Formats: sequence, structure tokens, C-alpha cells
Amino acid sequence: MYRLQKRLAALEAKLTDRSRLIPHSPEWLAFWTEEIEAILNGKSPRTLASVPLDAICAWMLSCPDTP
Repeated sequence: MYRLQKRLAALEAKLTDRSRLIPHSPEWLAFWTEEIEAILNGKSPRTLASVPLDAICAWMLSCPDTP
């Protein structure tokens, strides 16, 4: 059972990013949207360089188009 748990933990690590969420899931997008907006508003000590490129692309695609 220990080996199975260890293998499952390794698989979960490969399927998640630093947010510990599955990339491109609704929860993942909500997490990174909040993080990116906090960074842009100066409310987070992080920089955009710490955000995965996939998250930035997904966030940009989720923003409404402005004329």
C-alpha cells in the first residue's frame, strides 16, 4: 500500500502546478486570476515572472474584449 501511495503522490505532483491545482481546471483559473489581479494591483509581493505562462495566457483569454 505504501508503494501505491508513493506512486499516486508522484503522479499528482506531475498533474498539478505550484498552485497545487490541476492546470486549466475552473479552480486553477480562479486561483491564478486572483493572483494575477493582485500582482497587477500591487497587492502581492510576487511578480508576473512567478506566474506560469499557461496561467497568463488562460487569464488573457478569459478577459472580455474591450474596444
